Amino acid sequence: MLTKIREKATGIIAYIIVGIISIPFALWGINSYFEGGGEAVVATVEDVEVDLNTFQQALAERRRVVTQVLQGSPGAEYFESAAFRNQVLEGLIQNTVQTTWADEAGYRVSDEVLGRWIRDLPYFQSDGAFDQQRYQDLLANAGMSVSRFEQQQRQELITDQVRSAFSDSAFVAPAEVDRVLVLLEQTRTADYAVLSANDPAIDVNVSEDEIRAHFESNREAYYAPEQMRVNYVVLSVDAVAETIEVSEEEARRYYDSNEGRFGRPEERRVSHVLIQLPADADEDAVQAARTRAEELASEARGGADFAELARAHSDDSGSASNGGDLGVISRGAMVKPFEDAAYALQSVGEVTDPVRSRFGFHVIKLTELRESRIAPFEAVRDEIQAELGQQLAESQYLESVETFSALVYEQPESLGPAADELGLEIQASDWFSADNGEGMAANARFRNVAFSEDVRIDDLNSEAFELDPQTTVSIHRLETRERRPLELEEVTDRIRRTLESRARAEAVREKGEALLSALEQDKAWDTVVEENGLDVVEFHGTRDEGGDATTRALANELFTLARPGQGGVVTGGLATDDGNFLIYRLTEVVDGDPANVSESRREEVRGLLLSRQSEGMYRNFQQALRQNAQVQVFEEQLAGDAPLSF
Repeated sequence: MLTKIREKATGIIAYIIVGIISIPFALWGINSYFEGGGEAVVATVEDVEVDLNTFQQALAERRRVVTQVLQGSPGAEYFESAAFRNQVLEGLIQNTVQTTWADEAGYRVSDEVLGRWIRDLPYFQSDGAFDQQRYQDLLANAGMSVSRFEQQQRQELITDQVRSAFSDSAFVAPAEVDRVLVLLEQTRTADYAVLSANDPAIDVNVSEDEIRAHFESNREAYYAPEQMRVNYVVLSVDAVAETIEVSEEEARRYYDSNEGRFGRPEERRVSHVLIQLPADADEDAVQAARTRAEELASEARGGADFAELARAHSDDSGSASNGGDLGVISRGAMVKPFEDAAYALQSVGEVTDPVRSRFGFHVIKLTELRESRIAPFEAVRDEIQAELGQQLAESQYLESVETFSALVYEQPESLGPAADELGLEIQASDWFSADNGEGMAANARFRNVAFSEDVRIDDLNSEAFELDPQTTVSIHRLETRERRPLELEEVTDRIRRTLESRARAEAVREKGEALLSALEQDKAWDTVVEENGLDVVEFHGTRDEGGDATTRALANELFTLARPGQGGVVTGGLATDDGNFLIYRLTEVVDGDPANVSESRREEVRGLLLSRQSEGMYRNFQQALRQNAQVQVFEEQLAGDAPLSF
């Protein structure tokens, strides 16, 4: 798991991990692994007890992960099912079995390694470094004890150690890679035609009796989920910014202190002739270089073409061919002796005396002068006020988040104290379910918090939580609608559309099968497609051919077929998920040639085979440990009415 965290810590996965690991613990003072004493025990694995609290926390964690992965809840029935609870408990048992084995085998993770791993997690970092404040803020919505989180992280690191033993043992021979490449790089060619379920010629009529019969047979599928309305308070940087006014005097002070930000500094275009001189040159060499540079400066001032002097005498190969032109420079662009001399020139055409730098002696000519241009205060006043206001808002927001979080937690019966203290508005949502909502409830995080036990059952404020880095919210339940069955009148249109889609799909399937029957009776492919006005498309590619869903479904089908005989074809049909039907004929199969595969592709396949082999060995190892473990489950201690089977 920890390896996958690093590999996938972006986008939705990052939010999943933050959700999983939002647990209070200290990076210092690694505590004891196991807590409890008096907790009800739901299972024993060898001599290790799995307590009820651990099981309930694991249920909550898995529920949160499933909901975030699916971008919505699969429903209370799933989370309350025996299958879900069995899965979670079996995971705890498997982890305990392996942890016990690893402990006996001598696997260890030191406090130093654990602390370093946690500090390296990107969710707790700002600007590439561990941020204690961010860490504390993210862990404000606690889900585990300190010791439990540390135990989990330590066990996962040990699991990585165990897994690495199997990955290090895996071996794949070159011949095995070749055999796989023959299949993976195999190409197949086929013709296919699509019979569309949306063909206007298909006449479908669904009667009221059919709708009613379907409804009566599938009542459990038609219900309104539990819904909720909530009050909520939003603390945001934007809202704080609206309360901040930056005076003209403050803006003026900022302008005067940062004048360079609001215009272009003075710039100069210069050319030079370089007489190169080693840094360790003796006095005679220095004097000779200086004399030569003085002569060139004198010639330039006497009217000689500076560009020609540079081409003929400059040791700077980069600029000599351009007549010594160095382009436009500004302060800080050149070494200091050169810059000071160039900026001492007062007028275009003026030439310096020889100037020594670490490169040698320079003779510099000013060829263009671009004076500084600073925007007047009036032109940038609004920009400055907006920027300062945003900075102040962000600072005040961070301070207010702490107060906001404390108030909604310490006075959990109402959002009023927090709203009054911070001058925020208590807003009300419309009705929403765990899966769908509008406005603020369109946000899955908002819905997940609303349907948490604290809000939904205990009727308390939610803890303050981030919707994004600049928005913090707290929720309090307003009212709830229980889950209820829908009446026929509420779902008639939905059922009609469903039955019409099925009827259309069935109609094109029957037509497609009739065309396949004709092909099997030796009717020519071209005749069949022409008589039915079908457009033929050619497929040519590998089993991993991309494209739309139809192309992918066809590729999956084609690569399950036997090769056509010499000069023959293989015909068939395929119903797609969108209700259409394909008829096809496979005409050619060409195996891949490992000799024509790039080395990077070969290494990719080799890596996949190694991964599959090591994963297989690891799974076998886990299964063996589980089969040999002494496990006892105490069903009477488990929450829920559905029995668990082990």
